[in-house]
Amino acid sequence: MVINLILSIIFFSIHFYVENNKKKIFKKSFLDVPDFERKIHNKPTYLIGGHYIFILYIIFGIFSPNYGLNEKIIYFSIISCVFIIGIFDDLIDLKPILKLSLVLSFYLILVHFDEDYLLNKVYFETFDKNLNFGVYSYFISSLCVLLFINAINLIDGINGLAMLVFTILSVFLNYFLKVDLNLFVFIFFIFIYFNIFNGKYFLGNSGSLLIGAIISFSTIKAYNVNFLNQNSAEDIFILFLIPGIDMFRLFIERIIKKKNPFSADRNHLHHFLIKEFSLKKILIFYSLSISVSSYLAFEDYVSETNLIIAVIFSYLSLLYFLKKKLKKFNK
Repeated sequence: MVINLILSIIFFSIHFYVENNKKKIFKKSFLDVPDFERKIHNKPTYLIGGHYIFILYIIFGIFSPNYGLNEKIIYFSIISCVFIIGIFDDLIDLKPILKLSLVLSFYLILVHFDEDYLLNKVYFETFDKNLNFGVYSYFISSLCVLLFINAINLIDGINGLAMLVFTILSVFLNYFLKVDLNLFVFIFFIFIYFNIFNGKYFLGNSGSLLIGAIISFSTIKAYNVNFLNQNSAEDIFILFLIPGIDMFRLFIERIIKKKNPFSADRNHLHHFLIKEFSLKKILIFYSLSISVSSYLAFEDYVSETNLIIAVIFSYLSLLYFLKKKLKKFNK
């Protein structure tokens, strides 16, 4: 408790100092200037939310009793490399293929040192069967990591959404898969979220890449460690479903239109929602959608198959309504 309080004072001191001196520290680096096309915020804003998350993880991670020294060195070295990739992406706008390839390389290095980060098998509650991936484990694991990281990057389009989703996922993973989540770290997640929500700074590519890596890496390891409890793959799928289906839909639409599937646009669900609703209502919608569907799945109140169908149907219906209304408005 005393150590956590000391670490909290350290984090708040760093945050307070950086916030009051960011123009001197960063100058024009990491400054996101609105272009009123894709970037519609009102004023130039620093992309440093990910910096605070990285500092937070390093400060509390070093003193975490849940990891051995060697594990800390390996894990935080890889997380640091992922964060640095995001830093370069914020500064020079890396090509998506290069960025994801670099992340994949570091993920495979992590797996080399600790195979708990490799998804070897999953349990499907619907069929009451275990599925062993065997020689395909590396491919399946890499695909899951890259898809989730990209999904998080795609929802980072309005203030606070990606950080909110990250916080909700962290809570569910802590409760159901025992992923480590210090109470003080959770409080700081909320603190950082409100700063992003209020536009004091943005998460940045470094932030979205970092939280995507943290969630995907920790989920795989926790799932493997707790596999004897037979946590169903469907539950995890539902937890990640809403960001995932929006990403899948965008990829399909772009490929049909013969566009680069990684190209940026304003056709995301949250972009359609922001034209109809306030930011606050959208964030409430996402938090309730993810929380309620995940809770029903994890607690087995509704069958996972029915939940997946219901979420996908609701998503497509909402998207159809929003697009139809927008088309009518533009006539």
